[in-house]
Amino acid sequence: MGNPHIKMDAQGVYRVDDTRMMLDGIVYLVWAGYSAEGIRTEYPTLTLAQIEGAISFYLEHKDEVDEYMRQRNRNFEKLRAEAEARPNPARDRLRAMKTAKVEAYP
Repeated sequence: MGNPHIKMDAQGVYRVDDTRMMLDGIVYLVWAGYSAEGIRTEYPTLTLAQIEGAISFYLEHKDEVDEYMRQRNRNFEKLRAEAEARPNPARDRLRAMKTAKVEAYP
């Protein structure tokens, strides 16, 4: 899957050129209907050529990238479930404060 603007890093994450920007962010905006120019507004540090290269990569390898995105989402959900299962007093206090605030202002 060659593309001059998309590279896979050592962790198996697609990145735009040598930036920290993941392909995921651009794909989500494509799914939301953004144009290349609209994506540039959201990510002004990327060039239009980088964004168009990322979109082109996605369109040329749609099935593979869609599976990559599904796998990334599965990994995220697994990590979220593991984090939720671990005791976290700070998180519990914040959630209690949020609940109390919502109940105080019906």
